[in-house]
Amino acid sequence: PAEVTATGCKTGNTFVIDVPLTNGFGTGRPINGTTLYNVTAFSGGRDAANEVYADADSTRSFDFPLGNISGPLLSVVSRKTHTGVGDFDVVLPNTPPFGIECRVPGHTGTAGVDHKMIFTFSAPVTSCGTASTGTVSNSPASNQCTVNLTGVPNQTYVTVTLTGVTIPCLGTLNPSATMGLLLGDTNADASVNSSDIGQTKSQSFHTVDSSNFREDVNVDGSINSSDIGLVKSKSFTALPP
Repeated sequence: PAEVTATGCKTGNTFVIDVPLTNGFGTGRPINGTTLYNVTAFSGGRDAANEVYADADSTRSFDFPLGNISGPLLSVVSRKTHTGVGDFDVVLPNTPPFGIECRVPGHTGTAGVDHKMIFTFSAPVTSCGTASTGTVSNSPASNQCTVNLTGVPNQTYVTVTLTGVTIPCLGTLNPSATMGLLLGDTNADASVNSSDIGQTKSQSFHTVDSSNFREDVNVDGSINSSDIGLVKSKSFTALPP
């Protein structure tokens, strides 16, 4: 089958795709496709019996119903690189209970940066606008904005608002995300106590992976007595209500 690169815009609940039919489309050649950006747009192909066009037609617009997508902002995470293991993300929901970053400052891949928040959108971003705190850049992917934070104290919540994020066809957005900073809070319950100590002990000498990276609080790529001692040292600290 012919393959045509086409562009489109989001309009209401649909993506409108304009396809030049002179590029091999015509009678008996319905439009088929399943994916727009990273979401399933519709199931099955077009109706071959009723939705075919002659090569004489220069352009047709096809409205693809959106699939399972909650909005232009897909996710926000706090990312750190665990030495020798790789990147692991703390998910930051935009409604309470907020995500809690329990790992030490640093290890963000950028010198002098304590924490890194990554906003991921459903389409490529042409401008990340300005950040209410920290510095923002269009990275690491074209549909992401990264906010670098430095000097945010432990035992606090930080809210970052991006003003003027521009996405073609989707318009201008002003998304926000909140992150709690509480070193040693491995179980993310907004306080550090014996539960966190016990949880960290239970993961000692285990390989760091997506199920236990929170217990590697010093982000050195292993879970051992150093992590246990660090969590113990933060006992009885908590985030504000």
